[in-house]
Amino acid sequence: MSKAPFLSRKGIVGAGLVLAALATVTAPLGLSALRRHYAVSMDPQWASCLPWSTFLVRYGPPASIRRGSLVLFHDKALDPTGYGGYPAVKYVAGVPGSVVRIEKHAVWIDGHFWGRMWLLPWMRMKHLEPLHPGTFVVPKGEYLLMGSTPGSYDGRYWGFVPKKNIYGLAWPL
Repeated sequence: MSKAPFLSRKGIVGAGLVLAALATVTAPLGLSALRRHYAVSMDPQWASCLPWSTFLVRYGPPASIRRGSLVLFHDKALDPTGYGGYPAVKYVAGVPGSVVRIEKHAVWIDGHFWGRMWLLPWMRMKHLEPLHPGTFVVPKGEYLLMGSTPGSYDGRYWGFVPKKNIYGLAWPL
């Protein structure tokens, strides 16, 4: 019988090395600095827009925002009442200069298929500015943030998010 990989000697030594490295990096900063800049965040939705529901989040404006990164942000469109302030984690799908093509049932970004376009009930909410069919370029200083599931409530339905509303990076746990 073979052992589970996480119980092997190699796995235990590897985990120990990771914890030692983390302790070495965080010890000089102190735990209060660690708590000020990092947190574990959970997605409370029963139907998540990403494959994960728990994230390590680093607070603070990212030095650079790249396509494919997971970012923590807030935008008034996230709140069904339109008042805003709810944080969320989404993929950066489009960066300034990206070419986005919206078709009747599909979204393409820089020539790559991103996902389906679903007619969701919140498309009719007055405070939303959905992306309408057509081809356009992501404006300077704004980002197109998307989930990875077909029914994700994301930039397909509320448009771009300004850089000032992105206030952290996230990694799935």
